Amino acid sequence: MGNLDRSPSGRVVLPTAACSEWGDHIGPHLVDAMTHAGAPTPAEIVDRLSGLWEVLDELVERAGTGRLQPWGVRWAGAWQLVATSAAGPGVAAPVWASARAAGWRSDLHTVLAVLVRALAGRWPISEQDAMRLVRICAGELPLGIDSICAELCDPTGAPGTTADLRELTDLLAVRCGAVGARAYVETAVGSRKAAGRPGGDNEDAAGWTLTTAGDLNLAVLDGVTGPGDGSGRRAARVALAAAAAMWHQHADVPPETVLSAAHAAVVTEAAPAAAVAIFGRVSPDGAASLAGVGDASAWLLRRRGDSSYVSVRLTPEQTSQARLYRADPLAWSEDSVVECTLGGDIVGAFRVGFAVVPGDLIVVVTDGAAVDEIGREDFPAALVRLARERVAAGAPMGPSLAAAITGRAESLGGWDNATALVVDVARLATATGTDPDLGG
Repeated sequence: MGNLDRSPSGRVVLPTAACSEWGDHIGPHLVDAMTHAGAPTPAEIVDRLSGLWEVLDELVERAGTGRLQPWGVRWAGAWQLVATSAAGPGVAAPVWASARAAGWRSDLHTVLAVLVRALAGRWPISEQDAMRLVRICAGELPLGIDSICAELCDPTGAPGTTADLRELTDLLAVRCGAVGARAYVETAVGSRKAAGRPGGDNEDAAGWTLTTAGDLNLAVLDGVTGPGDGSGRRAARVALAAAAAMWHQHADVPPETVLSAAHAAVVTEAAPAAAVAIFGRVSPDGAASLAGVGDASAWLLRRRGDSSYVSVRLTPEQTSQARLYRADPLAWSEDSVVECTLGGDIVGAFRVGFAVVPGDLIVVVTDGAAVDEIGREDFPAALVRLARERVAAGAPMGPSLAAAITGRAESLGGWDNATALVVDVARLATATGTDPDLGG
């Protein structure tokens, strides 16, 4: 075993070795390890990413950059990396990870591909595919993996060092209690959505309350238009009224209970399958949770440095197109539909728990607000840019960010109702106020 070298941390680093020399000295490939007894859970993998960055730095120091293949990312109760210049048996490198990059960027692409395969269930075919897949699966994967993957796609640090990955991993793991929160709502019809209906053309609804104990409850709803008869608008407002009643009657009600009550109300008082929704709660101890159905989305923005943010998607996408995409990145549906709705199927309702710290922003938006600018700027990048611009302008973050999000949707065509609810998390002593009115 003359070629086998061990780093000071005890993990295996193998600059070059023949397969016959490995024996039982190193663990299985991470993807294989996920199928073995005692396999690491997705949460354990993400919780221990700091160890991966440490070993990656050690590998680069010993073997140089561009020496990592997907089969070389291994797990034996701790991270192990095997460096080589050749492809290994059984695990083929994704073409894009080696053909489109070299050196350090190739190493990062390799780690990206293996993490996505281990956590999301299939190999990505490109950086863009990796990011779309982890965002579709958000809420089902450990919090923040999309921001880690974004850093691997487009590293901000110096080549050959994981300093920025370490900083980002630590940032996402921060925990802190004693917070207060306020919410701000903006909604717009969308100029191309407007039809001049007497009852109104906005089928979105949103509202929030703040309890005497300091718990913030929120709801964002999007009516499903159906035949254009106003049924979506009615369903969204029926669901919001049901949520408000639950918040009024119970001081300590979880979002999933509110969702069930809103669903029952839509079933009895509105058209079937007529609304998607996200309900949420932020507690003074920093615990936050969301429950919902459909294609509305929620995001966490956390301060990174003095003036920037990192974006984390919190909720999955529940559409027929997203379901097909999870299995096949080339699958396409001309008529993608929402698969989970209030008044329809809520069996697949999601629930997400996470922690917030002072300075965080929770952004909950309907699909009409979460618009990607094709070929230029996707929505999470826009969130970071808009928040950064608010900081530079000295604008009040919560209300100005909500307004900027809906304004951006209109500037990109105004094709749909666009609603943004922004929760501004602060230290407990600075968050005060009475319950605002609920409304859409």
